[in-house]
Amino acid sequence: MISKLDISRVNAVLEPSAGKGDFIEAFNKYRKEEMKTYSLQRCYYGNNRKQRSDLPKFFDDRNELLAFINGKWDKDFVTIGEAREFLKTLDDEDWEWEIYVHNKKDAERFVEFSCVEIDPDLCAILREKRYLTTNANFLDWCSFSRYDTILMNPPFADGDKHLLKAIALCENGGQIACILNAETIKNPCTQLRQLLIQKLDEYHANIEYIDNAFSDAERTADVDVALIYIDIPAKTVNAEIAKNFVKGDVYEKEYKEFSETQLYAGDAISMLIEQFNLEARYGLKIIDTFNSMQQYIPKDKDNMSRLINLSVLGCSDEYKNTEMSQANKYIRALRQKYWELAFQTDQISGLLTDAARSRYQSEIRRFRDYDFTFSNIKQLQIELSQSLDSNIHDAIVNLYDNFTYKYSRENPQNVHLFNGWNTNQGFKINPKKVIYPLYLYSTYGGWGSYDVYKLRDFLTEVEKVFIYLDAGRTEGDTVQQVIGKQYMNERYHGEDLSFKYFDVEVKKKGTIHIKWKNDELIKKLTIIGCQAHGTLPNDYGTRKYADLDKEHKDVVDAFEGEKKYKETVANPQFYLNTSSMTLLGMAQ
Repeated sequence: MISKLDISRVNAVLEPSAGKGDFIEAFNKYRKEEMKTYSLQRCYYGNNRKQRSDLPKFFDDRNELLAFINGKWDKDFVTIGEAREFLKTLDDEDWEWEIYVHNKKDAERFVEFSCVEIDPDLCAILREKRYLTTNANFLDWCSFSRYDTILMNPPFADGDKHLLKAIALCENGGQIACILNAETIKNPCTQLRQLLIQKLDEYHANIEYIDNAFSDAERTADVDVALIYIDIPAKTVNAEIAKNFVKGDVYEKEYKEFSETQLYAGDAISMLIEQFNLEARYGLKIIDTFNSMQQYIPKDKDNMSRLINLSVLGCSDEYKNTEMSQANKYIRALRQKYWELAFQTDQISGLLTDAARSRYQSEIRRFRDYDFTFSNIKQLQIELSQSLDSNIHDAIVNLYDNFTYKYSRENPQNVHLFNGWNTNQGFKINPKKVIYPLYLYSTYGGWGSYDVYKLRDFLTEVEKVFIYLDAGRTEGDTVQQVIGKQYMNERYHGEDLSFKYFDVEVKKKGTIHIKWKNDELIKKLTIIGCQAHGTLPNDYGTRKYADLDKEHKDVVDAFEGEKKYKETVANPQFYLNTSSMTLLGMAQ
């Protein structure tokens, strides 16, 4: 099947109903071998290694090389390894025969591989193999990407539908190799089958019938198949159509102003998708029209290059500037643009922890592999919601660690020791204030100043944890707003600062003093941190004090006392709940 392809023309491969990606793997193996050439050299190994002047002899492929060796020595070698072993045995004085393998000119050419597969378990396998994979039914799948090669083994029950869709995907030109139930071609008893036969005739498809082709397959089947190869010529647009496009089909769509409203609002999603689809359609039309007019564009005086070129900016690390890759490069850059817009809403990026935001931002490039569709955006929302709990918990525990044991030796007043659950090293954060090492003061050219940006970034992350703990109920300006209003246009000289959750004193010696405004939030932060480290039991605050055994009561007494513990038990939704869905008001 794969040998029917002209692999020199392959740039972007799609395998629909991909299963485990067997066709792509077979193609890679075949291409790797086809991209090799061989040479047989007779080398002299003396003081100076040299080659005979009538050699090396080059061969286009392994079969040609083996045929030469077999004919020269009247042998019958079927592998290169066997031939190499034989050549080592030749007694030819100081001369030795060697086989060298070379790569053809375009062996390293980048080829993109994409898969569509409906089974999520198989999708996981495909992604582990690093194939761009979409979990979808191929018949429902929609993409603006261009593929010049489609390898497919569709479900036999509706193979006609699958092959017709593949033909539509390659309408601008491309190769299709497909395994189909032979009955689909031999018995065109439906309108779809008749339409398929018409398309196959139109493109002069090559059809080969194979009996019992799946008798040795992983899932055996007693069925005859049709092996179909279709070579669809590249579509061209005549000059008159191009002229009409330039004059009449002017793109005058005005975008609505993008509003950073909540990503979960349907209008925002619809607006982004509408804009993406418009830009995709018109951008591809511009590319197709320009490429169709190449014959009309004059060349320079040396007749070497054209005076007008089309440059597609975007994902410069991918694809060469060929006609096919221009379209795909444009779509991938457009996807990345709109995925980045989706991440810029305050309701998403603004409430992610610094570590989580960095992780998603570092992965934003991989989103260009996926279509910017409603279903994919909703899936992203689900994944973000599912991961928020762990991100929030990690951020809370990290802050607890910073304010307790990490700097307890330098600033022992930060913490109080209590008799922990599984250790004697239980720490409580000082409910009044903590001292944190943060070097902000520096001198340059005789002038001393404080790094207000470094201070802002640190306090913003502290504030985010308190927003989570408080579920955003405390009103007031954020750290960004307070510092932005006062110090973004002038120097900061170490003045005391006041924010909605804490006050801050900055010291020249390299510390900041953070004074808490809400000791209940410090208590909640401490409970979560202690439970993470096993110094408070996981069921802390879930049982009445009178129902505790002595060991539990000793821990409670050491940590906060009976009176405060009763307040914890009376308000578990506040002290013990860290669900991001509740904290962020996203329960719906």
